[in-house]
Amino acid sequence: QYMLAMGISFDHWPLFTATWNELVKFLADSQQDILFLSGDVHFSYAMEAQRTKNASDKAHLYQFVSTPLQNELSPNNRRLVLGQTRFKDASYGGLHMRLLPMLTGDKKGRVPHDLLLQNTVALVSLQHKGDEKYEIRQEYLAVKDRDMEVVGRTII
Repeated sequence: QYMLAMGISFDHWPLFTATWNELVKFLADSQQDILFLSGDVHFSYAMEAQRTKNASDKAHLYQFVSTPLQNELSPNNRRLVLGQTRFKDASYGGLHMRLLPMLTGDKKGRVPHDLLLQNTVALVSLQHKGDEKYEIRQEYLAVKDRDMEVVGRTII
């Protein structure tokens, strides 16, 4: 699986089993949610994961991926990435994961595939909601008509 993934430039984290297994164990032992901020060369998205599907009292892992620097994907890789977004909810590598909805910047709809394949930079903000609760918001900014504007947002 690893050799196939490297052959098609698909470097999905669970393929690196040692660090992936450490992450799953860390999440299992955690009493608090974990937030990852990361970047990708090709796209932006947000996801949530738990060790088990129905364990609402367990810690969640949230990952916000943003700031693609180069969006050119081969037609095959583009189909692969977009095909994966059809699975909004899946269990893999010991975690149950789901893509989080990404709303359009004008709040009138949802970004197709909950994925941005364009040059964006993201701002993440945390707003305290009391009792150790926070609203986490990621806004994806892009240049449109020579101005920077919000083109998508995810809110937890």
